[in-house]
Amino acid sequence: LLNFWSSNNGCSTEDSTQLPDIANDGYTITKFTYGSCTPGGALEHYKIYGADHTWLGPNDDIFYTTEIWKFFMRFEHPDQTLSIDSQNNSDFQFFPNPILNNQILRLNIPRNRGTIQIMDLNGNLLFSSLVNEGKVEINSTSLKQGLYLLSFMDSSGNKTIRKLIIE
Repeated sequence: LLNFWSSNNGCSTEDSTQLPDIANDGYTITKFTYGSCTPGGALEHYKIYGADHTWLGPNDDIFYTTEIWKFFMRFEHPDQTLSIDSQNNSDFQFFPNPILNNQILRLNIPRNRGTIQIMDLNGNLLFSSLVNEGKVEINSTSLKQGLYLLSFMDSSGNKTIRKLIIE
């Protein structure tokens, strides 16, 4: 399979890096990066030793979801017409993003009442709060490293969804 994608993406070199074994999870990881690919082509492969078919999460040496997201965020499809961030409501702003764990997430909601929600990528609701006009602060302590969806639904039913990254 790697030979197929390496050929398909025009990659001609391969470099490997042993990732630090920082989690006490029993797994070790080697990252293979393929270079000299055609423009728009890329290939990365993580070989996990000892994990079988386990989905590695935020408490392991790498978090599959975050690594996959970081890989695909480098590319745009020319026919892309809608993404999470293109659902734009200029009245809804938040920062910082990405946010470090244990930082305060600040939201600016200048003219509308509504509901703020944070969900994981499985659709599990992790935080919900009614808000009035003004600034809202959310402590990110309860969120693990990864990608989340932050949504704001105003009192008229207009919903804006944005990506929220916890590092």
